[in-house]
Amino acid sequence: MEENTRNYIELIDELRREYKIKVEIFCSDICDPRFYRRMLSGERNITHQRIFQFCEKLKISPSDFYYTASKRDRYELQKVYNLYQMIYTHDYSRFTEELSKINRKKLISKQNENFLEYCILKSSVVHKTESDEKIIRKLFELVDYPACLDKDTFDFVDINVLMLIAEIQIKYDEYQTLNKLIEILNNHKKIIARSDTNHMFPAIYTNTSLFLCRINRFEDALALSSSGIQFSKEYNNLSSMGRLYYVKSHSLLQLGRKREAEIEAARCIACAIAKDNPEELRVFFKEIELDHKINPIDLIKRHQESLNTKNAG
Repeated sequence: MEENTRNYIELIDELRREYKIKVEIFCSDICDPRFYRRMLSGERNITHQRIFQFCEKLKISPSDFYYTASKRDRYELQKVYNLYQMIYTHDYSRFTEELSKINRKKLISKQNENFLEYCILKSSVVHKTESDEKIIRKLFELVDYPACLDKDTFDFVDINVLMLIAEIQIKYDEYQTLNKLIEILNNHKKIIARSDTNHMFPAIYTNTSLFLCRINRFEDALALSSSGIQFSKEYNNLSSMGRLYYVKSHSLLQLGRKREAEIEAARCIACAIAKDNPEELRVFFKEIELDHKINPIDLIKRHQESLNTKNAG
């Protein structure tokens, strides 16, 4: 993982000021005071060797220093995750307020800083506070696009940024990023799913599948929603299972595969019932009844045998 060493030096300087050590004394036998100030300004990076030397001056162990930095990073990162959840639940009423509570200086990982920047840019897209051209330019810088497309593996932030790029490009009939995103999501070996992010990937499968439905690429939407269902099962994650089954059902229906579509629609309703989410159930009832011209409960009864056979397998 790439590290934002400027944030390390800021923590070191915070401790220096807390211990009331003058810069000239603090830098003695380590580096020139002017170089120290250039590290603080971000013009120069601090090496781990110098971190060890400064820790010795502060009379703390390097392990304690890194633990403190990591603890701060995780605390601020949780706030970024909260912003991300607001984006995907369309709860923007508190977005600006929560954003103001995040201390960027305490986000040690560069990737976590990128995650925060992604959330800000996604909000800009939703609220149209910047032009698509300006947002795309920032997104390209965030992941080193298009060079990043040649990577072997992609993490949660990479994939979200690529999805946002694809979302914007689709409006202009550009599909290079969308096609690459499909390739990544259909090959689970390309995805780095950490324990703190794997539960968020099913929503990515759902949203990308919906992009494909909007541009009438139903074969691709079918394949991707199926891959998302497989991913959800691998990680025992039911959060987006109902939506994925719905996209799969809708895609099959558009492809003329009515009976298969009905079975997936029945699974969609079954998932919503299992989650005990009245609002989600109401939405799926409405959509499935509109698609299939049948009461969804009757649909479940019609395909009960097929559902039981599948579960038994």
